[in-house]
Amino acid sequence: SMVESSTVVDPYEELRLHAGRGAKFSQENAVLAAVEETLKTQGLDPSPVSYMGCLLLSLEADRKEPELCAAVLTLLERAMRHVPPSLLMAKSSKIANVLVTLTNAHADSAAVLRPMLLCAKLLILAHPARGSLNADTQKLL
Repeated sequence: SMVESSTVVDPYEELRLHAGRGAKFSQENAVLAAVEETLKTQGLDPSPVSYMGCLLLSLEADRKEPELCAAVLTLLERAMRHVPPSLLMAKSSKIANVLVTLTNAHADSAAVLRPMLLCAKLLILAHPARGSLNADTQKLL
């Protein structure tokens, strides 16, 4: 029903407003469409957690052009904002590994580093105390 579906947060509401309206967020909307197709074929409901999982898999799968990589990271950061901190902490080692790998691969690309740093910030903020950061997450600092 409409009531139920409206309670699920859509982290991409703002991005969707630009769909088909020129250059702004066009790459993000293309990636988003592909992610939603993937979720649909796997029988998963679109939610911040399922988006995050799918986007992380996509980033691990193959090396992408900086523009595409930046778009995926932008989507990842928006999903991460709505994922419970406890889950971010549980996945922090995997997320940090992906981010460190991308940083090394695209060290000269501001387009990639900007959303990567926003993702890293969310990951670090999810940890209640600095002392609880795992080794992979500490590599981001």
